[in-house]
Amino acid sequence: MKLINCAIFFLLVNTSCSTTQNTEKKAFEYGSYKHNVSVTLPDGKTHRTNGIFRYSDGDSALVALSPVGTTLFEVSQHGESIEAALYFKFFGFNQNKLEKLFKLLLKIHSLPYRERSQLSVAELGQLTIAFSKQRIIKNIPRFFTIKVKNTVIKVDITHFRP
Repeated sequence: MKLINCAIFFLLVNTSCSTTQNTEKKAFEYGSYKHNVSVTLPDGKTHRTNGIFRYSDGDSALVALSPVGTTLFEVSQHGESIEAALYFKFFGFNQNKLEKLFKLLLKIHSLPYRERSQLSVAELGQLTIAFSKQRIIKNIPRFFTIKVKNTVIKVDITHFRP
């Protein structure tokens, strides 16, 4: 019986150790983020929106609001399933593009912290993501900028709640 207990203890310790080996600091913690977003398109026009992004392991959601507070779209993830709802035309988005945007946002939030990161996305090509040195709380960047092709997206995080 002692041998079985020792074996179970050994497996538990090894399993828990293997999940904590990657100690690299992430750019973002799990929690809720309120943010302002500006998107400058290749033609020079800038569009602004704000919203809330709830980020957690396997259960995340994004809601974008218009300047007057109406919901433009919402996207949510439950496990492997992603659902998107578009309520107003927004930058030519459709449901498929919203899902791709959401997956990109999840990738960005799971990046290790560096001042500048490169991310390759099949549909978009190479993205450059620059994190500000200014912090909103702990190690969370106050804002970040995404450059892809001739489009610049600036995300200003105005509030964070763990």
